[in-house]
Amino acid sequence: MKPYLIVASAASVWRDLDEWGSRPARVIAVNRMMGRYPGKIWMGATLHHELAAEFRLERPGAWPLVAPEGAEGVTRTFPKLDQWNGTSALYAVRIALSRGADRIVLAGAPIDEGAHCYESKSLSPWLNQYRLGWTKMLPQLRGRVRSLSGWTQSLLGSPFDGDWLNG
Repeated sequence: MKPYLIVASAASVWRDLDEWGSRPARVIAVNRMMGRYPGKIWMGATLHHELAAEFRLERPGAWPLVAPEGAEGVTRTFPKLDQWNGTSALYAVRIALSRGADRIVLAGAPIDEGAHCYESKSLSPWLNQYRLGWTKMLPQLRGRVRSLSGWTQSLLGSPFDGDWLNG
C-alpha cells in the first residue's frame, strides 16, 4: 500500500517535498497547503472548520475536506480528541490512522520555532502545547509515522531509515 504523505505548512515543507521526490503517496494537505501543494491531493484536513470554504476556493475540485465540525466547504467530519493539544498535522495523522494507514510521512511538520511557508508567524507561543499533543499520541504513532524534518523527525525517525518505507 502507498504511504500517506501529510503535507503541512512549516517553511521546511518545500525542502521536505524535494527530499521526498516523486515517490507515490496518498497526499493529505493540511490547512493552506490544500491550495499551495502543486500536486494532486487525496484529501484536505484542518482543525479550522471556519476556514474550510476559503481553503476549498484555493483548490477547486471534488476532493474531500475533513474537519471536526461541519461548515461551508467541509465534506466530512472526524472528531478531535477530548484532551486535544496537537496541530492540524497531527489531526491529519489521526485521520490516516483511522483509515488503516501503516506508513505515514510528515512533510512541513517539524513542530519547531520556524515560520510557516506563507507567513513569518512562529509556533513558539504554542510549541510546548503542540509537542505535548504529539508526545501523548506517541504510542499510536511509533513505527507507523515518520517525519522529514525537525523535532518530529527526532521523535519519530526518518522515513528513509532502514527499510521502513518498504515495510
